[in-house]
Amino acid sequence: LGATPFAPRIGRLSGVWIDPETSAVWVDAQRVEPPLSERQLAFLALLLDREGEIVSRAEVVDRVWADVAADGVTAQAVDALVKRTRARLRPWQVGEDYLENHRGRGFRLASPSGIS
Repeated sequence: LGATPFAPRIGRLSGVWIDPETSAVWVDAQRVEPPLSERQLAFLALLLDREGEIVSRAEVVDRVWADVAADGVTAQAVDALVKRTRARLRPWQVGEDYLENHRGRGFRLASPSGIS
């Protein structure tokens, strides 16, 4: 597995993280290729910044669509972003789905099992 030697430098062998030097996304010690879109990366960075907290739709809109008036971003646009991001991460996940949807509350990036 070519990506594994880089994981200790980044700090994790499981879970999701973004390399601060390259903005590369890693899932369970594997680099996600091709890279995520700018909006997907912004969404993921927001979830990582909030470390396991639930992030509201409004916060997602504020961070990901900072260049657009908030009332111009539909719930469907947020749902589509989440769906696309989840689909991009899923092939690299060893087991569990790290991107959680908490209905009516928002989204959270889960830690790998056994890590808090």
